[in-house]
Amino acid sequence: MAGQPRLALTSGPELRGVDYPNIGIRRAQNDMTRHVLTIETTAATPSRRGKPTSFTIDQLPSPAEASITVDGQDTAGWHVIGDNSIELNLDIGDHQIRVASPNGGSQP
Repeated sequence: MAGQPRLALTSGPELRGVDYPNIGIRRAQNDMTRHVLTIETTAATPSRRGKPTSFTIDQLPSPAEASITVDGQDTAGWHVIGDNSIELNLDIGDHQIRVASPNGGSQP
């Protein structure tokens, strides 16, 4: 459809190492046109709400140049752990996370 973003559910950046069942992923969606991965989390185990957790995001084209926001605020709670990976540190809870690559890197 003209003018609509290309949304992909299975290509591009991927999550791994999610601390399930403590934290749940409601949605992870990659907008290939805008080079943005959107993630929504929830406290899958409510008694763990507020406790620290982390997960990895792989297949980022330029991880050192990524822009990460949690609940609309820039966050420094992440670091590069490989050529195409970052680790994101946050607390268990309901969050909206946005991982943006400035230009999509050199991947097709």
